[in-house]
Amino acid sequence: MSLIPSCRGREPRIRLQVASDSPRGPLFLTANSAGGLACRETRVRALRLAADGQHGWATGDNGTIFHLQESQWIQDVDASEASGGKGLYALWLMADGSNGWAMGEGGVVLRFDGRRWVRDDAASAASGGKYLSALWLVANGSNGWAMGEGGVVLRFDGRRWVRDDAASAARVGRSGGPARSSAPCTVRCGSTSQRRNVHLMRCSRMRLISCRP
Repeated sequence: MSLIPSCRGREPRIRLQVASDSPRGPLFLTANSAGGLACRETRVRALRLAADGQHGWATGDNGTIFHLQESQWIQDVDASEASGGKGLYALWLMADGSNGWAMGEGGVVLRFDGRRWVRDDAASAASGGKYLSALWLVANGSNGWAMGEGGVVLRFDGRRWVRDDAASAARVGRSGGPARSSAPCTVRCGSTSQRRNVHLMRCSRMRLISCRP
């Protein structure tokens, strides 16, 4: 027999689960409260749905994972324990929902194999403890990238996640934008998109060539 705490709304509840091989007979249970449980809000940080829109996953603070099934979001208790309580900030799911990745606090990495979420210890160590907040893979999941704290960059080669030292060492501006260039920037007349791209650059000096309408 096991007691499984759960929260619905803000009221803690306890669900009783009895093993199938338990002896038959009356069962008595007394409790003064829900074991001192305290329900708290969980902020969802990432959400991904399968292509059919009927299945999906959401991740959030404290490693909480929710599963969309039959038009209802339900917390997956086992999956929520996989990260060891670390928040999950980035999430990717294959279009058919058969494979997925979740990453977050302390560089923790979880993998979904179509049945359950499990921690990938090797991948979780790749960032050196830095949290991961962005994640992208190609449609078939054969390669991808992840980024996070301090500009750390991980690359997935279809088998494992490894740190890309060259990318992780790239200079990043104080605002988190592209690295500053030592060369002056020249803004020339061009399309709106070209001008926008120039503005995204962080340059040491800016020289503007006037444009006529």
